[in-house]
Amino acid sequence: MKSILRLCKKTLTFINGKLAVLSGILLSVMMVLLIINIVSREAGKSIQGLSSASVLIMIIVIYIGMSHTEQKGEHANVDILPSILSPVANKINILLVDIIKFLTLLFFFTGSISQFKKSYQVNEVIADVVNIPVWPSKLAISIGLLFFLLQVGLHIILNLIPKQIKDEL
Repeated sequence: MKSILRLCKKTLTFINGKLAVLSGILLSVMMVLLIINIVSREAGKSIQGLSSASVLIMIIVIYIGMSHTEQKGEHANVDILPSILSPVANKINILLVDIIKFLTLLFFFTGSISQFKKSYQVNEVIADVVNIPVWPSKLAISIGLLFFLLQVGLHIILNLIPKQIKDEL
């Protein structure tokens, strides 16, 4: 059991790291596109589709980076309740929040899969001077939600096992 959990944790950590790097690279690409867009507009030679492409890249950046932030515990949260609860009550609170988070993510993940399939089948595009396909960003949303879901699921499992076993992982 420990070896399976260790492998899952190690694999998810590796994938989350790669997704975080990809997210950072795409964030740089998005910034370059926006700078080019601004400079070209000021020069009077606007390049069509750059702002639309930047929006789609921003969506990808957000969704594929979520699992890494969950792994590191860096998501925005409110710590009022955990700060006043006893350690046992806080552990129960964390477990309940994670279960609600898991179920919500499962709902969104299944919805994102159907949205991606529809978008791909009808070749959905952003209506601009340049037609930019939407399905790659919807695929990234599904991938991001999948790994976010897996990370929350792993967090639930790790919170249910004894501390001594968790420390060995």
